[in-house]
Amino acid sequence: MRRILILDDTVQHRNFFKHWFDGMWGCEWWFDPAPPLPPDSRLLEFDAVICDFWLGGVDGAQAMAEFVARNPQANAAIISNADRDIIDTDLPVIDKNQNPLDVESDIHALLTYWGLVDA
Repeated sequence: MRRILILDDTVQHRNFFKHWFDGMWGCEWWFDPAPPLPPDSRLLEFDAVICDFWLGGVDGAQAMAEFVARNPQANAAIISNADRDIIDTDLPVIDKNQNPLDVESDIHALLTYWGLVDA
């Protein structure tokens, strides 16, 4: 079973994701109220990490980019309600402001691209 971690400092977002994705696509979903960000050793326990762009004073996009630079085998993406133009990252970015079905579709496409779930 694939393990997916979502890092988001907003309780409402974590609760929404937990309700929406729990058990979906045969994955085990974990939700962490970062900050602080877990150490690399903890993040590497997951097949993919999806991190909020802004984590209460921590630039999630920069933190994930640094994590992937240190761990090139890692699958990481950013989820945000910020305008895509202000997010300076080469990582995939999922827009939280879109319809929940589109968020689901984007996450599924990303997990499929990474080879973690079937199309």
